[in-house]
Amino acid sequence: MHTPYCSTFKTVMSVSDDAETSPISLSFFPLRRFRHVIETSDWDRDIIRREKWINGGCWLLVGLSILYLCPILIRLIVR
Repeated sequence: MHTPYCSTFKTVMSVSDDAETSPISLSFFPLRRFRHVIETSDWDRDIIRREKWINGGCWLLVGLSILYLCPILIRLIVR
């Protein structure tokens, strides 16, 4: 029985020897892939480079939320 250790989260998980064939171990694959991307790519520079687009998307979500909630708030105030 081996015990994988995730140093990022300081978490120890006990896994049986047949972990490679169990469905639970397959669910950790996206987490491993995500961790690999975070550790090996320049994702932070990409975010800074795309900051204008990200800010625009966030303001779009805020605007859509306001449009969605305005009728609800108006009904509550009118009552």
